[in-house]
Amino acid sequence: MIPLFVAVALAMAPALVTGVWDFEWTSFARTAHWQGDQVVTSDGERTGRGVARVVATETPTVLRLTFTSESGAGSGLIGPEGPMAFEFPTAVQVGSPPSVPHLTGGSLEPQGDPKRPNGFVVSYVEGFICRSTPAACGGVSMWERRFEGRARRR
Repeated sequence: MIPLFVAVALAMAPALVTGVWDFEWTSFARTAHWQGDQVVTSDGERTGRGVARVVATETPTVLRLTFTSESGAGSGLIGPEGPMAFEFPTAVQVGSPPSVPHLTGGSLEPQGDPKRPNGFVVSYVEGFICRSTPAACGGVSMWERRFEGRARRR
């Protein structure tokens, strides 16, 4: 039996490959660093409105989503287990030390007819929490970044 997320990705692939989408996105990022004995937190949000394209890759069950807007651009892969390896603009620089697998993941939800959706929502999140001494984590206590994009067929 094919898991639901594989079925959704396979069902959406033909419709998404040929589509150009109006795309609205929001990203949020937060980081916390040790400064002496205190933790200082920074966070911020960015939004944009532009165009997204989804194309097939060499792997039949993996799609590449790219988007451009005046507020920034990004891309990522959507595979059988959902979104992965997403890059997108954030208001706060995060990403080091690298995210950990159990704090990384996302979802893809088609809107309307699954064979030819009139839209979709893609969500992605990743993060890091230091479980060691501040020095071992480069002074980083934690970081997280989240992305949500809403697409509508043009």
